[in-house]
Amino acid sequence: MRATCVTFEVVRSRFVDRKSVGWPSFVADNVGFEALVVGSSLGAGIDVPLLADLAETTEVHVDGELRVRGLTGDAATDPLVSLAHLYAHAAERGFTLNAGDVVTTGAMCQPFDLKAAGHQVSARFLGQTLSFTL
Repeated sequence: MRATCVTFEVVRSRFVDRKSVGWPSFVADNVGFEALVVGSSLGAGIDVPLLADLAETTEVHVDGELRVRGLTGDAATDPLVSLAHLYAHAAERGFTLNAGDVVTTGAMCQPFDLKAAGHQVSARFLGQTLSFTL
């Protein structure tokens, strides 16, 4: 693993209620994927204390208002466990991850919906900010 970065996955589903259409339709919609906003590198390799600090300090703001904080406890995903599952899944199928491949490992904060465009979205973490307008 070359770097750890904070990212936003922007989902724009064609479905008003994407949960009601079921996974086959959602997958056929490319899981509603629109864009991946990638921040700068926070560190090289795997840094377990850095990942813990990210989970504890991350806040997402929409138009300057706090929307969500980092997930904790049972609600949190462990990015290293997700990465290990990906490696095992790829190895079982003879697939190789290449240098430079981008891998996302799950949500650090609770996903949320925005009903319209024109919002300023920002993540604040470890004294840094990653922002974009949607």
